Amino acid sequence: MRKFDLVSVDWDSVRLMQAGQFKQETFYLEELMRWTLQRGRVSGLLHLAEDGISRPSPEGDRLYSVVVRGCQAVGASGQIIDIPEESSLALKGTIEAAATIVPLYVGVSRTERAPEPQLYSSVDTGLLGCSGLRRLYKLSSDKSDATLDWVQIGQFEKTSAGLAPDRDFFPESVFLSSHAGLWRAQQTLRTLARQGLELLVRHSSSAIQRYAVAATLAGSLGPAARAVDDHLFPRIYFDQLGGILAAQRAQILALPSPGLTIYQETVDALEDTLAYLETADWTLGQAFLMIRECFERLHHLYLPLLESLEAAAPAPERRVLDHETVAAAQMPRRRPADADDPEPEPSGRKSIFMTRRTERKD
Repeated sequence: MRKFDLVSVDWDSVRLMQAGQFKQETFYLEELMRWTLQRGRVSGLLHLAEDGISRPSPEGDRLYSVVVRGCQAVGASGQIIDIPEESSLALKGTIEAAATIVPLYVGVSRTERAPEPQLYSSVDTGLLGCSGLRRLYKLSSDKSDATLDWVQIGQFEKTSAGLAPDRDFFPESVFLSSHAGLWRAQQTLRTLARQGLELLVRHSSSAIQRYAVAATLAGSLGPAARAVDDHLFPRIYFDQLGGILAAQRAQILALPSPGLTIYQETVDALEDTLAYLETADWTLGQAFLMIRECFERLHHLYLPLLESLEAAAPAPERRVLDHETVAAAQMPRRRPADADDPEPEPSGRKSIFMTRRTERKD
C-alpha cells in the first residue's frame, strides 16, 4: 500500500459530474497537504494557549476529565489538529492515570470525520443547505490506537491531591514560541548566559593570564546570550547550545586544574549534558534542565578559576635596560676570526655597501 495516494481527478476526461469525483479531489488535496508537512519534517505542537489545558478533575478511581482548547498541532503522519480557543468548541475527554507520570495525547482520526448538521459558509450562501464534516479528535493517556494520529501536548504527575501539571515537561514543538513554558525556558538560559558574560567582563584584569582566559570564555559563551528568533526549531536551538557547552568544556580542560570541587563538578555536568544530547531519544524538558545546570555551574566557576590562574602564574620579572644594554642587543654579532666555517662565496652581484666603499677609495 502506498504511503501517500497522490492521484487527482482528470477533469478533462469527465463526461458526467458525480459526487465521488469531488470526494476524490478533496482526498487528493488532503494527501498533498500531508505529503508536504511530513516531507518538510513539520510535526508536533504549533500553538497551545497559556491555559489551554485544564486541571484534571477526578471522575473515579483512576479516571480524570480534561478540557483542551487553543491547540494547533501536526501529527507524525501529517494529520492536522486544530482545536479552537472558544470554550464552546473546546475538546473534552477522559484520561486514565495508570502510573505516576501521566502523558496527555490528542489524536485526530485518519479517516473518520464528525458530521456537522449545517454547513455555514461566508463565501457561498448556496452551501447553507448541506451538512459538513469536521475532524474528529480524542484525548487519551495512551496512544496505542493506530486509527488516530497522536501528538503529546502535556504531562501530569500523580500526587495525593490528584494530577498536577509537570512543569519540566515540554512537548515536541515546531517553534520555540509554540509552548509558553518552552519560551520561558529559552529566556532563562539567555539570562544565565548574559550574567556569565557580565561576570567575566567585570572580573577581568590587565594580567595577561586572567585577561586571555576571560576573553576566550566570553567569546564562546556570547552566542547563548543573543536574542533568539521565536520561530526557531527547538531542537536546533538546543543543538546550538550544545556546541557552546562543548567549547566551554574544551577551554576549561585546556587550563591547569585549580583543584577545586566546583571545577570537577562543572566538567562532569558538561560531559553528562553533551553525552545526553548525543543520544537519539533526548527530550526538550530534560535537555533544558541539564543545560541550565551547566550554565549555573559555569557562573559559579568563572571567578575562582580566574583567581586560581592569577595565583598560579606570577607576573613576569620586569628589567630596566639602560642605553648600552639596548645598543649591545641590537648590534649584529661579528664572526670570529678563527671560525672553522668557510667564508661564503661572493655572489656575482655586489651589495650597496661594497659599491659605496669602492667609490670612496676611488
